[in-house]
Amino acid sequence: MRAAVRRPLALVAALLALAATTTACVGMPDAGPVVTADPQAPALPEAGVERRAQPPQEGDSPQNIVNGFLLAMTAYPVSLQVAREFLTTEEQQSWDPSKRTITYDGPSTQKGDGGTITVRLKGARWIDSRGAWRGQRGDGRPQLHFTLVEENSEWRISSAPNSFVVPDDWFQAHYVASSVYYFDPTASILVAEPVLVPADQRIPALVQALLDGPGPRLEDVVRSFVPDGLTLGLSVPVDAREVAAIDLDGTQSLTAEEAKLMVYQFAWTLNQDLGLSGFTISIGGNPVSFTGSSNTFSVDLGSEFNPSEVQASGQLYGLRSGLLEAGDTAGDLQPVEGPFGTLGGIESVGVSLTATYAAAVVDDRHTVLRGSVNDDQHPVVPVVSDATELLRPAWDFSDRMWLVDRTTSGALVSYLDATRGSVPTQVEVRGITGRQVKRFLVSRDGTRLVAVVRGAERDELRIARIRHSSAGAVIGVAASRAVSWSSGDTQRILDIGWRSPTQVAVLHRLTQQVWQVSTISVDGAGGPQERVAQAQEATALVSAPDGSTLYTRTPDGLLDLDGGPITLPLGFTSIQYVG
Repeated sequence: MRAAVRRPLALVAALLALAATTTACVGMPDAGPVVTADPQAPALPEAGVERRAQPPQEGDSPQNIVNGFLLAMTAYPVSLQVAREFLTTEEQQSWDPSKRTITYDGPSTQKGDGGTITVRLKGARWIDSRGAWRGQRGDGRPQLHFTLVEENSEWRISSAPNSFVVPDDWFQAHYVASSVYYFDPTASILVAEPVLVPADQRIPALVQALLDGPGPRLEDVVRSFVPDGLTLGLSVPVDAREVAAIDLDGTQSLTAEEAKLMVYQFAWTLNQDLGLSGFTISIGGNPVSFTGSSNTFSVDLGSEFNPSEVQASGQLYGLRSGLLEAGDTAGDLQPVEGPFGTLGGIESVGVSLTATYAAAVVDDRHTVLRGSVNDDQHPVVPVVSDATELLRPAWDFSDRMWLVDRTTSGALVSYLDATRGSVPTQVEVRGITGRQVKRFLVSRDGTRLVAVVRGAERDELRIARIRHSSAGAVIGVAASRAVSWSSGDTQRILDIGWRSPTQVAVLHRLTQQVWQVSTISVDGAGGPQERVAQAQEATALVSAPDGSTLYTRTPDGLLDLDGGPITLPLGFTSIQYVG
């Protein structure tokens, strides 16, 4: 655990003026009396509309004290001063809502007794202290336990859950999705991690998220060059030049290279429609700089570590009559110059990000051939020859090839790192290995594996994090978790593709006559973030995380969801971007 006390992402503005001592978290019991959290409460205000919290009233019952405490957390701008008035003097000092944020659709209507009140929440989700969405807890109906005592002849809460608890519609109105940027373990590419932060406090909240670091959950997945133990001052002022001043308390001994990488993390994190042109960083009163730089940094720094582009080819690659073709536009694809432009029988293909290599699936999906895209002198090498049914291979930024073989006993996941061997290495991915996998993706930064798993009644969208050593070797894949996706009359996913480093496009059938592309955050927060429907039949997606045109595959060719249909010549069986 970090030596510095973390300020909560959920309550940055409120706690700037309030000191709190962290204590052990109060548990959420499975049984006990339950009370409604004031079903008669007035409707929540729109985003940006001031809402004042009401303090406890003389003679309030225990139930009203708990209701008032929960309502006080919906004050806007966010402030905990009134909420603390519902607590005993001792509990005011120890209550720590920075532990987590809990959102809910509604409470139950059962009541508690005297000094013990339990509120059962309906449709509860939670966000951790770093602002990361953690989704539903258990059955989504946790119980919040409150103990009350009489203090100065008035009921007050002596033990409250260490949580910031607000209705989901309030949360949706006042918080926004953003990303915090770290590096991969080799410090070769930036990795975006989604967080949810207060809309009116995005800059200090994102700075605080960087100071908090990725946490143990992302160990061996990402690394940060922001030193441990730094704390943020009272604010992050922005001057007339739109330059933010980040003043940090603490000490550091960074090399010039480490300082540069830290600055790049801040630059990418702060370059998210925040209206900033630049920023400065001081640690312990000493301005940060690195070799050849000034003390004011542009938010555009670090483009060479871009997790979307990574020097990736922007061309489209298609299979026509079993041959690999490439071109700048969908209507102008020509055979590649390498062996896969003349070697027929290719059933699916994955092209490396720089379009240097391709992995071709042949022989009734039993064999994978690795070879050059444009060098016809480069030999084609079989890397797998005894598979059952291979899906289209995927590539990450380090030219690592990922494979999924659909065997009779379920999916097997493996990867081939040509710099470390010539034989694929199998990895266990709980929730994916051994299941019926229909599609899979690997993020360009090499940290996420996404799969569509067929279930008995509906398909699951599952995401797992890939762990690496500091030298870049894969050391394992964490257990996958299911991410909610939108569905209509059908429960099956037709295809998936990347829309950004933190968003996956899901193609599914909304009704019998309508197909839909839903954009899903990799953390599953908030459901689909964008939906585009079409009446023309769609069978596959053509998408990339770098802002390239999104297409759906139709019986006649492609449909540009912004620009209309594109007819392809006969013989095309697939078309895609690199990766």
